[in-house]
Amino acid sequence: MEKSLKVNNSIIRTPNTLNIKLHYFFYSIFIFFIPFQKVLVKYFGAPKYLLYVDEILSLILFFSFLIIVLNKRKIKSTIFPFLFIFLLFFIFGIISGLFNRNKVIITFLGIFDYLKNFIFVIGCYYFFRNYRFLKFIYNMLLKFVFIYVIISIIQEIIFFIGGNVNKFFVPFVITRFGILRTPSLLGHPNIFGLYILLFFTLNLFIKKRFNFMNIIILIGIFLSLSRFIWVSAIMIILLFSFEKRKITYKFLIFILLGIFLLFAAPYFITHTNRELLTENYFRGYSLFKSIEIWKDNKIFGVGPGMYGGVISIMFNSPIYNKYSFSYHWYEFMKGFNSIDQFYPQLLAETGIFGFLCFIGLMISLLRIPKKASKKILDPFLKGLLNGLSKIPIILLFYLIGSGLNMTAFLVTYTSILGMALGVMKYENSTRK
Repeated sequence: MEKSLKVNNSIIRTPNTLNIKLHYFFYSIFIFFIPFQKVLVKYFGAPKYLLYVDEILSLILFFSFLIIVLNKRKIKSTIFPFLFIFLLFFIFGIISGLFNRNKVIITFLGIFDYLKNFIFVIGCYYFFRNYRFLKFIYNMLLKFVFIYVIISIIQEIIFFIGGNVNKFFVPFVITRFGILRTPSLLGHPNIFGLYILLFFTLNLFIKKRFNFMNIIILIGIFLSLSRFIWVSAIMIILLFSFEKRKITYKFLIFILLGIFLLFAAPYFITHTNRELLTENYFRGYSLFKSIEIWKDNKIFGVGPGMYGGVISIMFNSPIYNKYSFSYHWYEFMKGFNSIDQFYPQLLAETGIFGFLCFIGLMISLLRIPKKASKKILDPFLKGLLNGLSKIPIILLFYLIGSGLNMTAFLVTYTSILGMALGVMKYENSTRK
């Protein structure tokens, strides 16, 4: 075990490992770049190939992992449950494609679209197992989050004084309750809200108290004006208060719930019901159409890449014509390449087997870091892993009204999770 510790430290100290240093250096650039990926291309004219950086890297990491497994013929027990369900989802996806006689390329791309963001758990677990690097990445990203929130506050101030917010990194103006939904530098208020909620959660469980940073992040969460993110933040604070068992946090929960119920809950319930249960709205229409498709294909669905996502649009899936999907809503959907509801798409494409596999995948991402956090002695790692175990709860809830097209949030989360699990074993052993 001592040898393992020396290997990890040599990544920083030894000049003979220049290739490994570059390996870490380039991943640092990637993790700081990913929040700006779409913004740089769509609004600042950066080359379009930058949109595929995360997908290319995920494939490199996955095939590198396969080479390691084939050479060692052994998979680490910590990550095995996740890998097993990951593989199971892949197999059911293939079966679904074969059962429906879909094109192989569509099936593989459809499966990849579901799994690409989660490959970073595997890659970072095997290739970025360094405590100092993990802590450096986390601390730097937290500082960036502070900057994002400050910029969002400035955007809101400019909006209220009647200034041109489009000149201050706001590509399109979206308001709610007469307040600007601030995107900060991330291009969309939902992505901004999710990204900073990730660090709100991690910081809360690492520090084990509300500090100045979390109060600032809460302001950013409010300014995102996302219904699902507001509720998710309340859920996280509620979970934290149960673990802390202190009256102070329960009182804070009471205040937040009171504010939410008084001001936001009526709008949240009314507007969400109207969006999801009325066919005059895109989400409502696509939900009912998804159920119609699933009822005819309950076990295996119509196959990955055939309905509801970017792959189905790229290959002009015949499913839309077969089920008389509205031309108006289909053209509307092309604007963001999604029906904007994950679970109906998942059911329609992969059937009940694929649906249960994905839920199992989320449960594994909850249980593995939670179990690991109980074994670790290092305070930073313990809190980080505990916080990471809460993120699947946010994700499962948020996917009711969204899709997996949130790279900035998902890749950052899965990367940090993979690194933390990779570091966990030797760090715990050396501190004992």
